[in-house]
Amino acid sequence: MSIPDDSCVAVARRALYGASWDRNQYALQSVRNSIVTATLDHALVRAAERKWARCMREGGFRYQDLADPFKAVEKRLDAAGSDRAALRATGEEELRVAVRDATCQTEAGLAEQVARAQRQVEQELPAARTSVLDDFRAARQAALERAETASGGSA
Repeated sequence: MSIPDDSCVAVARRALYGASWDRNQYALQSVRNSIVTATLDHALVRAAERKWARCMREGGFRYQDLADPFKAVEKRLDAAGSDRAALRATGEEELRVAVRDATCQTEAGLAEQVARAQRQVEQELPAARTSVLDDFRAARQAALERAETASGGSA
């Protein structure tokens, strides 16, 4: 969504958050995206995903990637169209997949490995990238202080 620079919303946002707010938000989003990408690509996550895939195969599902179950259900839904019996069967299959998926994610320790990988990725970020978070926190704190002042201290 784009807001004209001279609109009331844009003027008020600049007054409250400061001129660098949008830039800080975009920079922070870029850091977040790079962390997510690097985490999902991390060796710990890839190893857990391979364990998950083996577990899924043992349950009768031929998935290689964590997104595969979603794609398979979506494909079945598209094929079902408005056929109620096909939709019901797809829903039942989705529940069967979800139960196995949850079991396999637990057995593979996927959540723990993602958390470990994310911590490693974040620790390896260069100082230039982590300073974005510091800038964002400072801008947010300044905005909160301005809002409190503007509201007479009742914010």
